[in-house]
Amino acid sequence: VGRYPTLSASNPPKDAKLSKTTFHLTPENKKALAAKWKWKGDIKSISMILAKDNSGKAMGSVYFTTLYATEHECVHHIAVALNGDGSVKEVVILELFCERAMPVAAKSFLGQFRKKKMKPLILNSDINGVTEATESCLVVIEAVNTAMAGYSSYVLEKSL
Repeated sequence: VGRYPTLSASNPPKDAKLSKTTFHLTPENKKALAAKWKWKGDIKSISMILAKDNSGKAMGSVYFTTLYATEHECVHHIAVALNGDGSVKEVVILELFCERAMPVAAKSFLGQFRKKKMKPLILNSDINGVTEATESCLVVIEAVNTAMAGYSSYVLEKSL
């Protein structure tokens, strides 16, 4: 089951300078992310496309990831676009390989992430889940939290 939408609402301004940035996480970085963001990720790096204006100020980013919901062996390809202040601009499911996960691709679910600020998001507190797709909801939240944590730590706080 696949979907290939575009991030049309997230296109950067024409004068934006785009660059791919990868943050390699040390054990200390992972501890700091876990403490501040309740991050449980077991990845070695966070990569994103950064958009900067002519003065070098961050205008936003797009983070791409592939995550797995292990209970049903579902593969999720997700893009998270952030505004310059780190708030969520848009979340897009690029591709799903599991029928059970399809409800998380609905605008009604993904729309909840729009404009969420820089803090860890929690299922059924900040984001309403989708019946029969709880694990996939958690995967999408993990992608958004990782994008915000990386952007906040590297771009806004310059601590990675």
